[in-house]
Amino acid sequence: MKERYRVYPSVYRKFAKRKVEKEYQKFKKNVIFHKCKEEIWELCTKIQFYTCIEEYFALNSRIPEEYLLLAMAEPKVIEKAWKKYLRDDSLSYSTWGEIDELFSCLLMSWKMPKAG
Repeated sequence: MKERYRVYPSVYRKFAKRKVEKEYQKFKKNVIFHKCKEEIWELCTKIQFYTCIEEYFALNSRIPEEYLLLAMAEPKVIEKAWKKYLRDDSLSYSTWGEIDELFSCLLMSWKMPKAG
């Protein structure tokens, strides 16, 4: 049986981490400089979500390779994960295990061919 979690080449990890960090910082800057206090309050859950995903990529050394590849290939992977989270009530993001499950679902929809 293939081990699901292993340390992958540092190139994948660094590239995915940088890409996620860049998207996170852009989101954070947009919220801080372009939103009023009321809008920021309404965005609290989204801010927490973006922070958890950024921390997952920054601190987790056991991210499955397919999640790293997804993060590298998807232009706005955090935004895509946020939209998936909003559509599926069974998903959460409080733990790395829950983020793994979220990315597993995201990966399945990413691999599926588009209809039409």
